[in-house]
Amino acid sequence: MTKSGRNQSRVEFIPRGSNQFDAANLRVWRADVAGSNCRTAPAGRCRPRGAVLVIVLVALLVAFAVLVSIVRLAAAERQAWRTQTWQTQAAWLAESGLERAAARLHDDPKYQGETWIVPAEVFGGRWSGKVTIQVATLADQPAQRQIRVQADYPDDPQDRARRTRDAVLRIPQ
Repeated sequence: MTKSGRNQSRVEFIPRGSNQFDAANLRVWRADVAGSNCRTAPAGRCRPRGAVLVIVLVALLVAFAVLVSIVRLAAAERQAWRTQTWQTQAAWLAESGLERAAARLHDDPKYQGETWIVPAEVFGGRWSGKVTIQVATLADQPAQRQIRVQADYPDDPQDRARRTRDAVLRIPQ
């Protein structure tokens, strides 16, 4: 800057291949222009090229990390909802198994239990349920039966919810 506070411009003459000057060889630049070319800027005034690209890449990386976190959170919420739904359905199946065993024992006091497969259509979904009912006579109380019900929903050997209910039922003589 000059003493008057105004910016200076500089003119540089660069001959192309010969000592002859023409207007195409004239380069004018201002030392205070942001983003000036590093080849023509004075020392210490060069702004590196590609800084905006680096900033944009970092912003995209942060946005991608946030997106991945949101997707993981949504997947965890969905899994928690599914587990809760399955546990509730298994509890209802166990309760139904106890009622089924009580009804069967009322009709036949020699009923020993069964494995009851509940088809998926009953649930309006794609998974079936399995209820295992075991009935045992108590040694010291022949008029009472020990009922154990194990309900699995869905009926899958690994990925399932399981509920077990026990009850003692008195059989009318």
